[in-house]
Amino acid sequence: GFQLMLDLGESVNDISKQTGFSKSTIYHRVKLLELDPEEFKKSQNREISINDYIKLEKLKSTENKNAVLKVMGTSDFEYRLKSLLEKEKREEQKAEVLEYLKTVATNISSEDREKYSFKVWKYNYDLKSIKSYVESITKGDSNEKVYYSLDGTFINFYVEKTDDEITETKETAEEIERK
Repeated sequence: GFQLMLDLGESVNDISKQTGFSKSTIYHRVKLLELDPEEFKKSQNREISINDYIKLEKLKSTENKNAVLKVMGTSDFEYRLKSLLEKEKREEQKAEVLEYLKTVATNISSEDREKYSFKVWKYNYDLKSIKSYVESITKGDSNEKVYYSLDGTFINFYVEKTDDEITETKETAEEIERK
């Protein structure tokens, strides 16, 4: 009913005045329409409060909301909700870090890695620590350019090899070939 009124041009304020429901109640009820109708019907057969449905609003992805809806009212609900919230947060952080890296570093493919000297890997997408690390490489007299590659949840950082490293790599390759 709330959605129909909104579709007919009513504002949430108008609906609130006409029905006596609070704006937040209207908002929460309309958000329920994002859920899979079949799973929503199934969930109503379990002991679920409106507050449990409201918890789903913390998730950004409709797909994740529907995944948690399937276990709502079970002992797995809180765990699944928390793990998907953390996953969405990591994905958001990853996007921020990659956006930053595009401005200060060059992405390299796995085939090109041998041309560069490995520096460090970062196992999380903490933008502050990534910025700090990149700044430590490029600060001062260093003219080193920063390169990165992604391996699953890891970001590997590289710099261009020095002439000594290139020579050492060639010597090592020649020694291996001789052996």
